[in-house]
Amino acid sequence: MRTAAVAAALMVLLPWVLPLHAAAAGNGSCARSCGGLTVQYPFGFSPGCEIPLGCDDQKNGTGTAWLGAERGLGLLVSNVTARALFLALLPDCSRRLNASVKELFSENYAPGPQNTLLVSSCNLAARTNNCSVPPATYLNHSSSHCFHGAKAENFSCVHPPSGNRFLNKTEIRALGSECTGLVSAASYWASPAPTPAILLGVMELEWWMLGPCSCAPNANCIAVSTPDSRQAFRCDCIEGFEGDGFPDGTGCRRGQYIARYCTCKPADQMGRDCIHQQFSTDAKWHRVRW
Repeated sequence: MRTAAVAAALMVLLPWVLPLHAAAAGNGSCARSCGGLTVQYPFGFSPGCEIPLGCDDQKNGTGTAWLGAERGLGLLVSNVTARALFLALLPDCSRRLNASVKELFSENYAPGPQNTLLVSSCNLAARTNNCSVPPATYLNHSSSHCFHGAKAENFSCVHPPSGNRFLNKTEIRALGSECTGLVSAASYWASPAPTPAILLGVMELEWWMLGPCSCAPNANCIAVSTPDSRQAFRCDCIEGFEGDGFPDGTGCRRGQYIARYCTCKPADQMGRDCIHQQFSTDAKWHRVRW
């Protein structure tokens, strides 16, 4: 459990005021774009997609992408990388925990261990913790739908169990009978800065494809250990190539992006601008784009 002393040293980021960028596009009969957001294989916004997402596409070119059957749950898709699906969970006291759990776990994705959940209206039997970041930090937002004068004791946090690769679906589902709402979430991650960072209002779902490795030429196959120990994998293009690494996606093609645009000196390789340019050919740098 993270203490308040640790939290004081953390850099807190608010994703709803920071730009989030999309990943590379895919090919085939699957629609990979929703408004200004384009996602990579295997995600998409039409019935032919391997992992379908919801989309409310507007005529003016804008759109809202979401995870699950109900847009009203507010599990909004902000980005997809070669490893993870990122959700923007704007604070919402009306979001139902039970309904959310059903959508957050599937045979292709699950919440990783870097996520902390902010829940509400829990009974005394609920196995929850005090929040290292004050709930008021989450709730100071117009989307919260929380009653005026909401008190901190109405909210608590669920930290991931130590040593686990994913949040435990059985435990979170059981929590749904003890707590009413999933108000928001926070994602903890290491950064180049001296202290780790917290992304408030963000949930990170790790994703995979089931079965034996099946990657495009010039791609590495990454074996994934799923929550139920099924055989699974992801693909990642080798250095010097760009794409999603999947034969049914964009595959891997020789890229010139870094050589042409990333001009920072070797001593500056950790600089934001250089890493930002590297993103299109190296998904491992995705976090710096926030």
